[in-house]
Amino acid sequence: MDWPARSPDLNPIEHVWDTLGRAIANHNPRPRTIQEMKTALPNDWDQLPQEIINCLISSMKSRCKACISSSHATSVSYHFVLKWILKGKDLKNPPKNAANASVIRSDLYLFKAAKDLRFYLEIEKSRYNYAIRIKGSKMWSFELAYAFFVSKEKAFYLNASNQLSFLPSCRSSNILDEEDVPIHCVVIVDRVLPSSSTEEDDLSTEEDDLSPKDGQNTVDIGGTPDITLAGDYMDKMVIDFIRRGDIPNFDVSKAIQIIHELKKYKCEVLKILCVQYLMENITSQTLRQISRAAIDCGLPFLERACMEKIANGYIQTK
Repeated sequence: MDWPARSPDLNPIEHVWDTLGRAIANHNPRPRTIQEMKTALPNDWDQLPQEIINCLISSMKSRCKACISSSHATSVSYHFVLKWILKGKDLKNPPKNAANASVIRSDLYLFKAAKDLRFYLEIEKSRYNYAIRIKGSKMWSFELAYAFFVSKEKAFYLNASNQLSFLPSCRSSNILDEEDVPIHCVVIVDRVLPSSSTEEDDLSTEEDDLSPKDGQNTVDIGGTPDITLAGDYMDKMVIDFIRRGDIPNFDVSKAIQIIHELKKYKCEVLKILCVQYLMENITSQTLRQISRAAIDCGLPFLERACMEKIANGYIQTK
């Protein structure tokens, strides 16, 4: 059963806490110290009627259905972190589709927890750049939080994002034919409640459109990547990027901090993003801090970028 997003009050334990709180409030006199509360809580817990617990369990499904059907907003939401790998030559020269557009399509993604949720990504190459979009089930809305790919240790955006505004767009000349090009993206999916005018024929046609095409595989995905991190992983920004794809709110100090952390916590993609952020933010105020980080962390690309800024006269040093 799909769980309605942002609905903590549907959790049966919330009703149990409420019942327990009412029992404590009926004490005369009420508990006034921590010790008195520690004594009262277990006693009242043991006296909770089992019928209340049974009722909450048996009514769970009907209460979730009522919440979904009465909501005027999206009731179920999923967050997918995807990595799609293409050969450089396929990205440089996508096949032509029926409309004579150069388009390459990802695998068809299926989500076991919601049988009607399926989608795929499409990248279209124009003369000057690339565009990426999502196509999926009509019963769901899809948002591409961001999309970028990595080539030759540099990242290039495919989908505009405020948090990745420092990334450049890409020309096919940036890509090598035989390299593996990983495309990183986060897709947010929300349930769209059907209107009374939705016809079954519309839905069946949609399923036909989302059946696997020639050369397209189907991939079962989960909402959160199944990643086991070492027990000493402590940096929340690194963990959130690895598990949820969350882009940190970069500033120069934060980017340098993450690069230092990544000496221990290996995540090459996040390191590339941090380095590119620093390369785009070399100023007279940040030059000393960034060049020191480049030397300390062994980042010749970043050190060279600092030297070029000076050599080209963009930054005056005293």
